[in-house]
Amino acid sequence: MGIFSSSKIIKSLEKIGIHIDFPTNGEKVKAENISTIQTCTRILVENVSRLPVVVRNKEGQIIENHIISKLFNKSFNNYISGDTGRKLTEKDRITNGNSFIRIIHNSRGDISSIIPYPYESVAGITLSNNSIYYSVDNSLNPYVE
Repeated sequence: MGIFSSSKIIKSLEKIGIHIDFPTNGEKVKAENISTIQTCTRILVENVSRLPVVVRNKEGQIIENHIISKLFNKSFNNYISGDTGRKLTEKDRITNGNSFIRIIHNSRGDISSIIPYPYESVAGITLSNNSIYYSVDNSLNPYVE
C-alpha cells in the first residue's frame, strides 16, 4: 500500500475486504481526495446514520424515551436535525476513527441538547480521576451555539 499505509480510511476499507492500490508516481495523495474513498465514505455515512440510536441499561434492555435517544433521533438542538447530526458524527467516526459530541445541560441540570464537535476541534484528551476530559478549540467548531 505504500503511501496509504497509515490512512485510517484505507485501513477501515481493508477490514471490510476492499483493497485499493493507486499508482502515484511518487506524489503524496490524500485519501480523502480519491473518488472511490469519497464514495465509500458517503455510502457508509448515509446508511449507518439511518440507524436509530438507543440507550440501554446495565442489563442490556432498551430504555424507552431516553433523552439521548430523542436528541440523536429527532433533533440535536435548535439548529441541527437528528439526521444531519448523525451524518456529521458518523463521517468523523469513519474518517478519523472517533467522533465527539458535547452534552448541554439546562439550569436544572437536565440534558437539553447535544452539539457535534468536529474531530479537528478536539485539541487533547485527558484522563483524571476516572473521568475523561477533552480540550477543544471552539473557533474550529461551526456548530457551537
